[in-house]
Amino acid sequence: MGTTKNMQFLRTSNRAAIIKALALGEASNRVELSSHLGLSKMAISGLINDLVADGYVEDRKYSPFRDSTWYTGDASGRKPSALSIVPRRIHAIGILLKRYEVHCLIAEIQGNILYHDFCALPQNADNLSLSEILVSLVEKALRAHEDRFMAGIGIASIGPLDITQKKILYPPNFCSIGNLDIGELLEEKFHLPVYLDNDMNASAIAEQFYGVGKTADTLAYVGFGSGVGAGIIIHGKLLHGSAGFAGEIGHISINPQGPLCSCGQKGCIETYTSVSKLLDDMGTDSVSNLWQMIQDNKLDGPKKERLEACRYALKTLLITIANLYDPEVIIFGEIPPKLTPIYLDEMEAYMNANMFHHGFQNIRLYPSSFGENAPLIGSASLIFKRIFDGKIPLPDKVPD
Repeated sequence: MGTTKNMQFLRTSNRAAIIKALALGEASNRVELSSHLGLSKMAISGLINDLVADGYVEDRKYSPFRDSTWYTGDASGRKPSALSIVPRRIHAIGILLKRYEVHCLIAEIQGNILYHDFCALPQNADNLSLSEILVSLVEKALRAHEDRFMAGIGIASIGPLDITQKKILYPPNFCSIGNLDIGELLEEKFHLPVYLDNDMNASAIAEQFYGVGKTADTLAYVGFGSGVGAGIIIHGKLLHGSAGFAGEIGHISINPQGPLCSCGQKGCIETYTSVSKLLDDMGTDSVSNLWQMIQDNKLDGPKKERLEACRYALKTLLITIANLYDPEVIIFGEIPPKLTPIYLDEMEAYMNANMFHHGFQNIRLYPSSFGENAPLIGSASLIFKRIFDGKIPLPDKVPD
């Protein structure tokens, strides 16, 4: 029995590794898969034959759309076949919970969004009303794509969360919502596996799989909004901490005499870099208006000082991340790239010149590949990650 279970586990793991390599473009034929995964050509061929028969993988003996030099032939001169995931075959439902909006999407395993809908969250929303909105949005999405195989439901949410129990705890300023067992609700209703994680962690996974972080083994995604948070991936593994609260970098104090933060400390990074707070202090209601004010040089002395305080806090944040996690790449998500595109090179240079290990490594700073949509794509990526890890095994046949 033990041997049988081990063989089944190995088969599931190898199938998942092949699906990941093909979905993310890490390999595209048997030769590349064998080299990439360290499996024999015979083992790869057997697994590929099964995946083709099961309807997940497409095997093209020759593609007229590629230059022939792209292939590496064997000794007989025959060229390895080109492999790919069958289009629109493996999908996930993604849910993004923001303070005032609920988003729902369907994405395919290559990262393409096929469907997207959202609903405003009433200011008096409670657990019951949010549950009703969630069920309605997912039902609508499933009706729109009832012929597609859905592997699960991923939820990216503001925190704090209990990701193990799949519960939303008590996020600040989140209507009257708290201690909601969102995982149990959706699993019982739709009979699909559900995974919940912080929106910053989900965004980091999206960048790792489909964005600018694809080639990085260690990266940090930093997101801004009403607060500041980060998703940290170290050697390909998401850093959660003991209770899932790792990445709350906005609550590092950089000025003990600074403004009071919601966490009770003074001078937290978040008090300087929060976009909503910055807009209030600058006397405008939108990022585009603030950016226009900067371009037109219409900032008076106090506003210039406020903007400079934000820039200094961002630089300090970058050095802190560099010293703590030593990433190859730091990705700025959502709003700040729109606010400070001309400062990115300056901040990268400052970080690399002032971090502890300056002169030994050059960390790159990039804007997000997806802008404000990173947590949206990240929600579905929570399911794809489990498929790639073998935690959500694909059925032996694509369900009808």
